[in-house]
Amino acid sequence: MKTLRKTCIAIALILGITASVFAIEKEKLNTAVVENVVDAYIKTTVKGDMSHVNELFSQSFVQQTTTDYNQPTLSRTSYIRQLKNAKGVEYQCNSRYEVLEQQGKYTLAKVELVFANFTRTDYLTLVEKEKGWEIAQVSTVYDN
Repeated sequence: MKTLRKTCIAIALILGITASVFAIEKEKLNTAVVENVVDAYIKTTVKGDMSHVNELFSQSFVQQTTTDYNQPTLSRTSYIRQLKNAKGVEYQCNSRYEVLEQQGKYTLAKVELVFANFTRTDYLTLVEKEKGWEIAQVSTVYDN
């Protein structure tokens, strides 16, 4: 009986050590560099990677889509929910971005997602806060 107890304790100890050795802490996004935030936005929207979704957007964030149809403006909560619903979904498109304007604590970046039949362009308004850069607004347009 003592041998069984010692064996069980040894197995539990080995499993505990193994679990702690392989535990991976989520890497924090370096928001001190605006390009890191734009890259993380592309990974989130194009590749369905939700690692940093809660770090990207300001509390007052809004997303607007300009189309011929009346699209509602999305709040931070609604937009993050929409992104999380697409977790793991990877778009079949080419993406590229450029920083159009950067003045002090304000940056405007253009993110293009080029699909086979259309292009989606997201204009990101980023602001620098105490914790780093965050996305304050996304304005989306589509081009056939």
